[in-house]
Amino acid sequence: MAWFRPVACDGPVLVVDDDADARARVCGVLSRDGWRTAEAEDGCRGLDAVGAERPCLILLDLMMPEMDGFAFLRALRAQPEWAHLPVIVLTAKDVSGEDRKRLAGQADRIIRKGQLSLDDLAAAVRQVLVPVGLSRS
Repeated sequence: MAWFRPVACDGPVLVVDDDADARARVCGVLSRDGWRTAEAEDGCRGLDAVGAERPCLILLDLMMPEMDGFAFLRALRAQPEWAHLPVIVLTAKDVSGEDRKRLAGQADRIIRKGQLSLDDLAAAVRQVLVPVGLSRS
């Protein structure tokens, strides 16, 4: 099994989703793939988690109570030290053209829940974080 590691950041992959089962499944597959993970159940707690330990990537749901994914991204990108953190939106929401415009320049990738298997999601994380050819066995 190959272990892939982020090159520029030693922080965890932060999973921000109000669905505890979804967080557990995503964190489980990422952990098996060699990633360290952290979790937050809404955008407010997600921002707290980013402040506590800078993640190497954020997997973000859009539909959450307290602070949804759109508000989370606005707050995240407003902080210069967090402006370039990679974000993959992972949502059950039917992302409209208007939503895509709102997310343009804010998210590195948008994935609809159920569109990819969890193993494919782990591959998508590697694509965003690991330059081609860099892996550790």
